[in-house]
Amino acid sequence: MVYNWGINELLEAKKELLKRYKYETNPSIKKELLSVIYNLNETIKEEKGQDEEIVYLTDEERLENIRSDIERYKTYYSIVSFFQNSLSKHYDKIDYLEELMIEKVGLNESYGKITGAKVSNDRAFALTNLFYKKHMPSLYPIFESFYKKRFNSVRFIESISDQTVANATYIWPTKRYFMNCLKDDDISKISNLIHEYGHIISFALNPKELYYPRYPMFAEVASIFPEIIALYENDGHHDETQLLYERYCNLPALLGNSIQLVLHSVVLNLWEENNYQLNDKFFHDLDYYYDTDKEEFDSVLNTYIDDQGIYIVSYMVAIELFHLYKIDKNKALKIFESILRFPYDGNLKEYICSVLNIGEHLEEESALLIDDLSLALKRKM
Repeated sequence: MVYNWGINELLEAKKELLKRYKYETNPSIKKELLSVIYNLNETIKEEKGQDEEIVYLTDEERLENIRSDIERYKTYYSIVSFFQNSLSKHYDKIDYLEELMIEKVGLNESYGKITGAKVSNDRAFALTNLFYKKHMPSLYPIFESFYKKRFNSVRFIESISDQTVANATYIWPTKRYFMNCLKDDDISKISNLIHEYGHIISFALNPKELYYPRYPMFAEVASIFPEIIALYENDGHHDETQLLYERYCNLPALLGNSIQLVLHSVVLNLWEENNYQLNDKFFHDLDYYYDTDKEEFDSVLNTYIDDQGIYIVSYMVAIELFHLYKIDKNKALKIFESILRFPYDGNLKEYICSVLNIGEHLEEESALLIDDLSLALKRKM
């Protein structure tokens, strides 16, 4: 079957929105429709290749942004710091696994290169459908409504570089969606679909959080948790080592980003102590005390708590849900669905912290995953 969408489908969706806006009489709904139209316009511009001009900030401006972020997201920086401390204990093992995978598979390659297992688009959709129907039945009716529209709502794109990512756009007034998934041949394609449909389900349940996010730090819980569960349940009876690898492969990136985010307060304090001068003394002290050179300093400034940090915080919530899932599936799924359906005017962070202890089982689950993968790889060597 052919799965595709393009500029014509986007323009048709915009036409329908403009029609609704024209005849809508409620001012608040008209305002919300304008936000949806604006976001869709951005997607249309991207599809046409009309990227916005990149605005380059000075180092000083980026440092001021970090200062603002630290103040605004103080508690989330603490969560990221906890993640970094917990995972750093396994740094040597992670480093060993990375070197081993580069040797056996190659840089930015999937473990599917070793197994040779192929997954067609139709097979990936069938397993995605089975997953939500079998393991998340209360959410399945919502998923199924989108599943039926998959042929002109999903397309598979080439992975040009490690910067190519899957993504999804949702238009709540018409319940229309557009999804990009990577054109992989192995089980990562299934993970892609389950991940992105997690977002679509979340958007459908709570569209205001999509356009006016109050708790962006938890936005990836909707996609990461189902992805972990799907790999754990293995409905497709795939190679166990590859499943472990797929669960593990994001950990090194998350750890790297957590280190960069922890360095935010370090570089900010050092900048202040140096009378707000980014001179030779500043970089000498940064390199001497924190082993961070100018190139790494630039990477630190380009890592954002409300971008890369979202994946770390959401992953930690997903891991607690996963740990609970292995003990009490129904309870874990109930909490997960409560997170997705949480009232927009409520305090989502307060609710999550009342039902889960974020970080409690992070080290335990990480150590188990790393050791299981290491053992599985040794058996295949």
